[in-house]
Amino acid sequence: MKPLDPRLLRRARAARHYVLLTATTGALTAALVVAQALLLAHALAPVVTREADWPDVAGTVG
Repeated sequence: MKPLDPRLLRRARAARHYVLLTATTGALTAALVVAQALLLAHALAPVVTREADWPDVAGTVG
């Protein structure tokens, strides 16, 4: 069983644009969530490892 039936795209040409737009938006959202997690981890790692205090990194985090 496939997540998207290929017959749907053959029969409904108008659906192609929306399926592609939804898939692209989902991939972009996932990439942005991963990027945000990495940035937060980079900013907060010194506090967790006790290399810095919260006031030292508070400006970076916001």
